[in-house]
Amino acid sequence: KPATIWMYYGNPKATAESNSKDSFDANQVAVYHFGEKGAAAKDSSSYQHHASNFVGTNESGLIGNAARFDGSASLSLPASLNTTGGTGVTWSAWVKPVAPESSVIYAQAGANNLVIGLNNGAPYVSVNNVSTPLSAQIADNNWHHLVWCISSTGVWTIYVDNVNQNISYTRNIPNATWSYRYIGSSPANEYFNGNMDDFRIYNRVLTERE
Repeated sequence: KPATIWMYYGNPKATAESNSKDSFDANQVAVYHFGEKGAAAKDSSSYQHHASNFVGTNESGLIGNAARFDGSASLSLPASLNTTGGTGVTWSAWVKPVAPESSVIYAQAGANNLVIGLNNGAPYVSVNNVSTPLSAQIADNNWHHLVWCISSTGVWTIYVDNVNQNISYTRNIPNATWSYRYIGSSPANEYFNGNMDDFRIYNRVLTERE
């Protein structure tokens, strides 16, 4: 049965009636569009894992506003956001680094650590300081879509602009208590420098078609 969609526009004084939480299913653990300006980044998913702070804004982002990381700041996420091994997890983001840098897109740490980032511009993942082989370098000051997936058995897959990088890496995420979760830095202060948009976390593995 066809769906009916109503649109109302052209009146900036109208009260917004959108409900983004109902736009995402239960598998989407966190969704950050970075549309805020001068306010903490909001999680648009039903879980509402809002960041506790904000970074700069690029009003000419890929999809509306984007987060602007200057190489010295990051976003702190709440303890309610918890990703562990055994179920399958996917992280995805649009990124535009300013240089072929070594920096972090997402990290969570405590007694163990998980780091998703760039090594001289090449996407990688590290679990307890054991890293994947490097994938394609993206340090060309253009937007790129990056996806990291871990299966329920600990097998990792990295996609760069929808292309499977065919890495060989199996290492599960420990079921542990995490002291912090950051977008844009790690315990080693490897700050991301560039723009980021539409950062998402799923509690399942996305298929190659997705």
